Amino acid sequence: MSAKNDELLEESILFVLSIDRRLLILKELQNHSVLRASDIVKNVNRSLQNVSRA
Repeated sequence: MSAKNDELLEESILFVLSIDRRLLILKELQNHSVLRASDIVKNVNRSLQNVSRA
């Protein structure tokens, strides 16, 4: 990987980890290839607005 790609990857990881709801959503998507926001809401105990924003 180039230094620019490494930097972009690092920024993306920090972006996801900076808000815990993003990490929760990624974990849900790991188990299912397609989910609606309303499906994720049921599993992560967050509001629909929170999930949609993430």
